Amino acid sequence: MNQADKVLFLAHSRPGSYVFRQTAQYLERFPEVEIRAIADDPGPFPQSVEEITLLYMLKAMDIGVERHFLAAIGQAEREGYGAAACASAGDFACAEARERYSIPYVGMGWASYREAVAIGGRFSHLHTHMAELIMPISIQQISAYGFREQLVSVEYVDVDIYRCLAAEADPDFGQLLQIFAPQVKKAAAKGARAITIGCGSPEFSRLAQLLDDMAREQYGVRVLPPIDTVVKVAREFLGSSTRSAPPDRSGRCQAGM
Repeated sequence: MNQADKVLFLAHSRPGSYVFRQTAQYLERFPEVEIRAIADDPGPFPQSVEEITLLYMLKAMDIGVERHFLAAIGQAEREGYGAAACASAGDFACAEARERYSIPYVGMGWASYREAVAIGGRFSHLHTHMAELIMPISIQQISAYGFREQLVSVEYVDVDIYRCLAAEADPDFGQLLQIFAPQVKKAAAKGARAITIGCGSPEFSRLAQLLDDMAREQYGVRVLPPIDTVVKVAREFLGSSTRSAPPDRSGRCQAGM
C-alpha cells in the first residue's frame, strides 16, 4: 500500500506514552491508517479536565499545540499521504492547514458533526470539558461549520477521563455507562437522532460503541465513536479530488480540492 492510499492519524500525545500506545492499539482495526505523534515533545498531555480546558483556551489564542499540528500536516503532504486526521475534537490547525496545504486534513469535531447530520438529521453533542467554558466553545465551533440548525443540544457529562489516562488505567465502563445514559436519554427526548462525543480518547470511542447499542435499542438513536468517525470520513478523501473538501478557514465546506 503506497502513501497515497493511507490516512495519517496525528496524535498530540508523546510517542511511546500510555495514551499514544492505547490509541495505536485502537487504530489497529484500520489497516490503511498510520498513527504519528505531531512532535517528539508536543508538550504535556492533559492529566485532568482542567488542563484540557486550558488547551482549548490556548487554541483560541492561536498558541500551544497548533504549530505542531500544522508542521505535521505539511510533513504528511510532503510524504505523499492521501489524507490526515486530527486526534482531537478541537480540530487543531484545521483552518490554517486548509490555507497552506492541499492534503485533506479532517478534524474529529467536523467529521462527527457531519456524520451525525448525515445519519440522523438532528444531533446532540456530549462533552466533558467544564460546562461553563467548553459549552459555548462547542456551540461556536458547530455554528462555524454550518451545523447550528441541526444541533438539538449540548449536554455536559461530569467525567474526567484524563485522570484515568494519567493513572494509566482503564475506566470502569459500567460506571461510565450509568453516567452517560441519562444524558443520552435527555438528548433523545429533545429530538436528537444522533449523538457525538467531544473527546478523542480511545476509551470514549470504546464507550460510544456500548452507548450506541443501548441507544439504538431504547431510543432509535445513534452514538458515534469519535475515532472511528474521523477515520471513516478521512478515508473518503483517499484517491479522490472530486469529493467535498474539509472546511476552509471560514468553517464552510468547499466544493472541491
